[in-house]
Amino acid sequence: MSELYSLTKNKLAITMWILWTLIIYFIGMVILNLIGHSSNINEGNAFLISGLLIGLSALLASTTIMQSILNTNTNEDKKEVNETSNFYLEKSLEEIKNVYDLLKDKNNDRVTWILAARVLIDAIKLSKNIEKSSHKDVYEIQEFQLKHKLSTLFESKEYQCLSFFAGLPYEENENEDLVMANIFSNSANFRLAESSIITLFSFVEYPKDFNDPLDDSMILDSSIALEKWRREGGMIMVKKHAANYLTILIDENKKYSTRAIENTIL
Repeated sequence: MSELYSLTKNKLAITMWILWTLIIYFIGMVILNLIGHSSNINEGNAFLISGLLIGLSALLASTTIMQSILNTNTNEDKKEVNETSNFYLEKSLEEIKNVYDLLKDKNNDRVTWILAARVLIDAIKLSKNIEKSSHKDVYEIQEFQLKHKLSTLFESKEYQCLSFFAGLPYEENENEDLVMANIFSNSANFRLAESSIITLFSFVEYPKDFNDPLDDSMILDSSIALEKWRREGGMIMVKKHAANYLTILIDENKKYSTRAIENTIL
């Protein structure tokens, strides 16, 4: 649809340019005739030129109106796209928040985990309808933060026990053999569903095409660069201990590089 609008707009612009050129040409002829520099216009063709000017002016007016309508429609379409994109952004962010809210208390309730997995899938589906790139960036940031929060949650001691996934009460020093026996004795209605486990744990994985924004960050590889960074922004005291730590790393990297060169020579 946007390509069609662009093509139509370009055609109208070309048409207007041609009409303006013709109108200016004929007006120029009239002016030159009036001041005596040309005698191309006589009584025989004066009416013809007048008719052409009136017709061209009418066409120009019509084209201008069409372009105005097209611009209005384009603006309305852009507004609609923005509102639709924002709607899906808000809904997907709302559902993403709900996922963490359902799991943050470290429960091992089967129904809650199934609900959390379904909400996560729905949130991701909703995000696919986000069209504006700025809205997509906002969603990706929030999704990345959810990945981090969930991965931190899953590192908790409760998740390191088989009993957790079996829907059994948490025991710090669990007997694995006893847990294995209880896994299948416990009703399947209480054990965590495999699909919910796979969905939620797979979500926290880094995507294969993940681009770390820190890859573009400045790396200080010399004492001069570090000292310049330390003095920037009037935060010398704030950066003091961080700068001391970075100095140690730079010195260690130099030692490592020197040892590597010496080993190569030897």
